[in-house]
Amino acid sequence: MGNSKSIAIVGAGVAGITTSYFLAKKGHKIRVFDPNGVAHECSYANGGQLSVCNAEVWNTYSNIIKGLKWLNQEDAPLAFRPDVWSWRKIKWIAGFIGATLGNGYLYHTRKTIEYSLRSRRLMKKLMKEVGIDFHHNDCGILHIYKNQKSWDKARKTLDTFKDSKWGRVEAKGNLEKKYNICSDNIVGATLTKADSVGDIHTFCRELHYHLQENYDYKIAPNTIVTSEEVKYLCGRRDHPKSLKELRNEFDEVIICAGAYTSALIPSLNIYPIKGYSITYHNVKSAPTVSVLDDDKKIVASPFANGTFRVAGTAELADWNHEVRQERILPLSKWVKDNTFVDENYDREWACLRPMTPNMLPIIKKVKGVWVNSGAGHLGWTMGMALAEKIAKEI
Repeated sequence: MGNSKSIAIVGAGVAGITTSYFLAKKGHKIRVFDPNGVAHECSYANGGQLSVCNAEVWNTYSNIIKGLKWLNQEDAPLAFRPDVWSWRKIKWIAGFIGATLGNGYLYHTRKTIEYSLRSRRLMKKLMKEVGIDFHHNDCGILHIYKNQKSWDKARKTLDTFKDSKWGRVEAKGNLEKKYNICSDNIVGATLTKADSVGDIHTFCRELHYHLQENYDYKIAPNTIVTSEEVKYLCGRRDHPKSLKELRNEFDEVIICAGAYTSALIPSLNIYPIKGYSITYHNVKSAPTVSVLDDDKKIVASPFANGTFRVAGTAELADWNHEVRQERILPLSKWVKDNTFVDENYDREWACLRPMTPNMLPIIKKVKGVWVNSGAGHLGWTMGMALAEKIAKEI
């Protein structure tokens, strides 16, 4: 193409790979830089839900109140980690409170629903055109509530966003019989039939192979990228490149580095919120639907290949990658209490989600480079739409 550009993409997770896909289709030359290769950070073992039903932002007064109650609970869904403090953490918390006080919940949630619906359509199109197998399961998502107060709030939310076309409706009937889950103590539930699940790591890897075979696309897996101020915080350092070098070598540079984006561009208020997961393989008695437990903030996803992934929790601990057993235990306990799965999990994992205070992704040009980051817990759900959006800008 006459307007073809050389483009450097920093980060080979779902944001980087999907951005590469849309740009490569436009005829651009793509070079991806990631010290760990394809999908080895947040895009390795997340909850797996492609969940328009979970596209609400977290900026509510009730979540702030819950957070305060959970301050000293090690097994709480949200862990502030009062033993870990930094200026970046204080700045992010202040921004979160500010976004809540500013009543941004409605506007921001409508925006994330819009991105999520668009991404769902784009994912279906990609699956049809490219045909990659990432253990996708069109099982729908069941959102369960175990106390009356949260269920009443959920019904109000359904009414508030009834014009958004997100497809979330009240679930009725015998949930245990329908979906093979323990229905004890469930006060109410919603079902989003159009939602689905899939293995994000397999998706990224298979799309990466497709790009290698069909487009001018290459990856530099051992190359670490630095900014002028701060070192990129993971991976090997024997192949360093600075953002300045990339800007000189390429027509455009796009930062898709997840939580590490703020290490490359410190002015961006993106904080690493740690999440955890456990994975079961060859499961025969998993729920027939993906589950989202509103009270425990835990998700469970039955992939099409018999893998069962359970994920959740949010921990504010800066750049700490440690897999803490006190955070894993609530996940395995949830499986025992809420499902009929009797196998043992064989993998535990933690990642750093890239979160902005208002829960909206950053898709714009900053200091001479483009940014696609900050999608947080919805990076998998909104990924295709965000990649398409930035590709249209270039």
